[in-house]
Amino acid sequence: GNAIPVSPALHAAIMAEIFYELDRLDEAREVLANRLDILRFSAPGYMIGAALCHARLLDLQDSPRSALEYLVHKEQHFRALGLDRGTARMIDEQLRITLKCGDWRHAESLQGLLDDLARNHRGASSCDAEVMTLAALSKARLALARRQPEAALQALDIVDRFASELARVQWRVKVELLRAFALDELERSDEALESLRSAVASR
Repeated sequence: GNAIPVSPALHAAIMAEIFYELDRLDEAREVLANRLDILRFSAPGYMIGAALCHARLLDLQDSPRSALEYLVHKEQHFRALGLDRGTARMIDEQLRITLKCGDWRHAESLQGLLDDLARNHRGASSCDAEVMTLAALSKARLALARRQPEAALQALDIVDRFASELARVQWRVKVELLRAFALDELERSDEALESLRSAVASR
């Protein structure tokens, strides 16, 4: 399809996402540090972006624990504002860091919170789609951590559908990266490489 124009802030976010997923943390840190100033706005999207950005810097430069504490605080903040999208993003990020630390039990309780939010968002709005997408994305991460690549691929198909409907470049990048990990786990290395190429091309 037609290429979607990408703003500098979004481009930075996507590149940070790729580096972060590929464990190239110095590059992720550099991209994120350059992005914080762009994101100091009060519109919900920017508030969410700035919170995620700050949490990732805490995770990289301080400790996962301080990042998680900050994300719990922001989750409560977004709940109080009634911004389910923000709440879901904060839980999703907690889940990602929790999995990285190997705490599956806590990750599963966070997945339960996301699934609850998703059950309340079965409509057709972009907020509904985002909450359902985040629940499916984290389900894929959890399945990958548990070495269940088939379950991960199923969850990623749901994300792919929403990413296409809403033309979300960042989701497409995440889908292709996580799909590459799942296919690699299944020893389908040619397809895994193809997904990795797609992730880099998506940006």
